[in-house]
Amino acid sequence: MQYTRITSYYQDGRFTSCEHLYHGSDQQEALEWFRREYPAHNNCIVVAEPYDSEKNKEHFAVCIRCGCVH
Repeated sequence: MQYTRITSYYQDGRFTSCEHLYHGSDQQEALEWFRREYPAHNNCIVVAEPYDSEKNKEHFAVCIRCGCVH
């Protein structure tokens, strides 16, 4: 199944430890959704990329358990 993976980085490039998966392939929609849900990241560099849950089964299972899949 196709998702969009959103990762957030501080302005200096360090990973903020924030990653979320949004159902679908519309990256702009996923970015807007993330920005609404997590306004604390408005000053961060936010990156969207395609994510296939079938190719990343182990990682996807962890994401389901931690609640970062929307």
